Amino acid sequence: MTQLWRSFGFIVPLFTLFILILSILLIGVFIFKMRQGANAKAVIKQSLLDVFLLASLSGILLVTLLPNSTGSEQIIQLMPLGSVVELIQHATDISTLIRILGFNILLFIPLGAALALKFDKLRYSILFSFCLSSFIEMTQLLLPGRTTNIDDVFLNTFGAVLGLLAGKVAKRFI
Repeated sequence: MTQLWRSFGFIVPLFTLFILILSILLIGVFIFKMRQGANAKAVIKQSLLDVFLLASLSGILLVTLLPNSTGSEQIIQLMPLGSVVELIQHATDISTLIRILGFNILLFIPLGAALALKFDKLRYSILFSFCLSSFIEMTQLLLPGRTTNIDDVFLNTFGAVLGLLAGKVAKRFI
């Protein structure tokens, strides 16, 4: 966890500022819709879903698209499951494996849940998650110190699918 904080701790103030601005904008939209006579409960629900979706998208983009200043070289890995197999073979302990693979999965779970709660078409949500992850990996080709890895696309999409399933279950109770 300390290593994650060292790597991404600088994003917390940016993310917090973004959520604050987003919340102010959505409060304005809420007030506007309420003045037009909209159902308060429906407007609140939609506004919260919008915040959840935009927060998950902004978190993903902040974590993945800011240049890495650690000075590491550009790495491109296009062989499917190549880095996963290598990581399994050479990981010094299980925590390294869980941290690296798990973070890629966890990163997209909130997005999947938000998409499931907001939209009905799960296959389009999966396609959107796959395309977003592919876009991120292609963009990382242009960013200093970032790694482009096809396995990240698969792991991110798998995380989104887990989030979609969780969101689908949660939707029954909301």
